[in-house]
This record gives sequence, C-alpha cells and structure tokens, in this order.
Amino acid sequence: MYSDLDLDLFLLCTFRFSTTELSSFILDWIPGLKSFWKSVEKPQQFCEVVAKLCIEFEINRAPDNISCDVAPATETSTDICRHQEGTSSNVLDEAPLKPLRTPDVSLDIHASEQRVFENATTRGISEIFDRSLCDSIRLIAFESGLKAAVTMIFPVLGGPVDCLMSLDIREKDVARLAMTLFGAEIRWVDQVLHVVLNSGFTMIIPNSEITLKGVADETIFEVFGGKTHDAMIATPIRRRELKEGKRVTECVSMIITRTGAIISLCLGMKGGVEIQNKLYT
Repeated sequence: MYSDLDLDLFLLCTFRFSTTELSSFILDWIPGLKSFWKSVEKPQQFCEVVAKLCIEFEINRAPDNISCDVAPATETSTDICRHQEGTSSNVLDEAPLKPLRTPDVSLDIHASEQRVFENATTRGISEIFDRSLCDSIRLIAFESGLKAAVTMIFPVLGGPVDCLMSLDIREKDVARLAMTLFGAEIRWVDQVLHVVLNSGFTMIIPNSEITLKGVADETIFEVFGGKTHDAMIATPIRRRELKEGKRVTECVSMIITRTGAIISLCLGMKGGVEIQNKLYT
C-alpha cells in the first residue's frame, strides 16, 4: 500500500505514527495525502524536517535502505488507547495497584500522543520472562481472568524513546530485585527507607520514594531475558551510551515505594512491538 509513496512523505508518516498504527490506515486516506503532497510540490521545509530527523535517529535516507515491517494493528486511536480487558478488577496483593509511572530519565514522552497497552496476559509474560520474574509481577483479577500488571507505551511522536515497558513489582520481591539489578540493599524502618549501596554509602529517605538507575547489559539479559535485552540495546539511548563507553545503562530504572516498585525499561520499536504482540494476545 505504501510502495509508491514519495520517500520523504513515507518517512514523515513513520515518524508521526507508530509502527502498529501504520497498518491501520484507511485505504482511501493515502491517495488524499499523496494528492496534497504533489499539489504543494513537497514544501522545502518538510524535506528539511525529514533530513534533520534522519540525522538525529541515524536513518539512511537512501531509497534502497528504507524498509518497514508493519505488524498487525491491535488497537486504533487518535490519542490514547488503553488495552484493558474486563470492566472491574481486584489486585491480588497486600496493597492497591497504583498507576504505573515512567522512569525518571528525562524522556520526551507526550502523554496526549501515545499508545498504551495495559494488563498483559499471564501466558504472554511467561513467553517473555522467566518464572521468577513472572511471580514477582503483581496480578490483577478481571472478570475474564487474571492479568499481569505490565504496561507498554509507544509514543506516537518521534523521540529518543520508541517504547517504554513498566512492570509493577510485588512488595515481597522488591529487595531481591534491587540487589540483583543495582547491588543495593533496601529495607524499611518504620516509614523510613534505607538504601545501602555496594560502596557502603547509605541513603535514608523518610516518607518518600527513590529511583535507582544503572544496570549492566549482562544483568538485564539474566533478569529480563534475551528478547527484552535485545530490544533494549537497539534503543537510541543505549547506542549513545555505548558510544560514550558507559558499561551500565539508564534504560532500566526502579522506582521503590512503600508498597512495591515499578521497573521500567526503554525498548527499541521493532523489539517492543514483538514483545507487545506476545504480552497482549
């Protein structure tokens, strides 16, 4: 359907819409856009925008090097689309489920311009993560059955983050994962959080929460599996970190609260879509 589009026009479409949305366009929408594009003879400012985007995201603009694997669309929306089954739910844990948060890594994600998938199937998480991590993810009871508290966000606008995946972790597993991922010992004394790092440095955070960042690639592979690891190292953020010689990445963060934790991972588009297709089908 897109084979006869002008190259710059196609690139603008892929930057403006997520990969899954590309496959859900109405057929008669394309001729209208092509007609507009030809009538204005490709305004120079549009071409300049395409050139800058290609440089920023390291895309080879030559026609022979442009390709796109379009996955079947699972949701359609102009703004926010939430993948959520059932009309009522109960969290199967000792504390109520809080909305999943994005990591504190200064990512340019526009809340009104993103696609959101929530509450993965238990079968889906078992295909991506090992048994230990699956057991650590908070479960929610819907009328249709149990779901896992996993959220995936695909920003529609171009930016440094193609996909953000967040896992809601049960309170009982927070300390183990904090030690495994960050080498940090955590414990609560009344309402005060104590975090002891490998260096011996101790942080004391009263009545608050803390975000841990910086995980080695091999640890990501061990904890989250090969599919997640491969999707993470494909992100522009990790590619930049590797060029700068950084051994650990800020693509993985852990927000620790009194009732659990949120682990968030930045993923590349292709790997993120592949994981999404398994988690929510």
